[in-house]
Amino acid sequence: MKMNIKMMAAAMAVLGAVSCSKSDVFDPGQAEEIKKAQEEAKIEQSKTDYEANFVEKYGEVDPNQSWDFSTGTPTISLPSSSAKAGTRAGGYERTNSGDVYSDEKDQYYEFPAATINKMKEVFVEGRDNRDLGTSFAMTAPKNAFYIMPMYMGQSAGNFDLYMHVEGIAEDIKVWSKWDDLQVKPNANSTWKNVKDHNSGSNCVGVAAIRSKYYKFSGLPENAVMHFYLKITETASGYNEKNQILTSMSGYMRSFDFAKKDKDGNIVGKEGLPTGLKGIDEELENPEVMIIGVEDATTSKSDHDFNDVVFMIYGEPYVPQTFKVEEFETTYSKRYMIEDLGSTDDFDFNDIVVDVQETFTQKRTTDEQGLETWSDPVLKGQKAFLRHRGGILPFELTIGSTNLGKMDGVLSDDPNTEFTVTGWNRNSNNISIKVYQGTDSQTATEVNFPKTGAIPMIIATDTNVAWSAERVEFNWKEFMPTQAE
Repeated sequence: MKMNIKMMAAAMAVLGAVSCSKSDVFDPGQAEEIKKAQEEAKIEQSKTDYEANFVEKYGEVDPNQSWDFSTGTPTISLPSSSAKAGTRAGGYERTNSGDVYSDEKDQYYEFPAATINKMKEVFVEGRDNRDLGTSFAMTAPKNAFYIMPMYMGQSAGNFDLYMHVEGIAEDIKVWSKWDDLQVKPNANSTWKNVKDHNSGSNCVGVAAIRSKYYKFSGLPENAVMHFYLKITETASGYNEKNQILTSMSGYMRSFDFAKKDKDGNIVGKEGLPTGLKGIDEELENPEVMIIGVEDATTSKSDHDFNDVVFMIYGEPYVPQTFKVEEFETTYSKRYMIEDLGSTDDFDFNDIVVDVQETFTQKRTTDEQGLETWSDPVLKGQKAFLRHRGGILPFELTIGSTNLGKMDGVLSDDPNTEFTVTGWNRNSNNISIKVYQGTDSQTATEVNFPKTGAIPMIIATDTNVAWSAERVEFNWKEFMPTQAE
């Protein structure tokens, strides 16, 4: 193993200077100098050993390798003061008609022509349809309800539709673009998957549309919920990968086909769909609504809200909408850190800290009276010490905030919250000082690694679990060639 000649020479120089001084008189200051030099030499040797062991195990690092594995996907929510209370419950069930029935006729629902025509009248192609309503969140009904993709206008790129429900730990993936949606290009043709028909115009101009339907049951009653589109593949000039387009932030509009009055009677509208299918239940008098989605986030957006349209129906009720006046966007990262207590385990669990920043935006209107949103305003930044898995004392600095010296603890999950300032999620301005012992004043400082450097800190999304003690980090998930 290579030795750090410079630091060892410095240590020997201090020792030599001490030995040539008043050797018969004890000098506490000189003893401290010796100790400090020895500790500094040990630190530098540990760094050298760590880097050599990393390369020996994983090979030379690609000079373009970034150690920030986070996606940058934010979480969008209502301010806590605006959230409505709901009954919390443990899980939910999602049932796909395609998994229940073997006969295609039972798996699909064909939308009546009158229903499709009414949808086109509501979400007019190429028209700015923001005046149809406002951004909204919803409350979940006690009963099960159904969702099915109904229509896709002209849209590029790829996306997934999710449902966020308070009280459900993981957001619910409802649908991915292209799935379970079929068209007849003309009256005499057979059914085709919409992607096989035309991946540019999609459902525009087709003769008929049908879809599979998904049943959702067991959601917490009255829990606040909302839908969002997550961009998984960029449509150049229109959106960016990992953007979140929610019903609360201006990217969706709703329309009620059938709503119950105070007496429980359906107040239907023209084009009301008939014969809606249930799974293991008969639907006689369901409420019906449609939600139109805009997938463009740039100035090229036409705001017609028909890039995706999906239908929700349920008996007796569908989720109920309410207007959103303000929402919060939170960006988070998890930093996993090695402390040089050992130079060959690479478990990156010696210190695990989550950092987040939250912005607020408020609903406003433009000169035409159409809904717009104020610029984001920083509400605050927080850090959460999630785990300690090393034995060396350390001192974390996040942005411009020093969190103070802390003891290393083997296998500890404190979940301590700190208020921080000055964190930049793009530059990852986080650093750590690691001390060689409880009474030591000598520390090695570790910063977030530059591209292509040997890492002692990595960044991930906050849903990525840290490794058990002396179990190496799951490199294969993020950089499979490096882990081979």
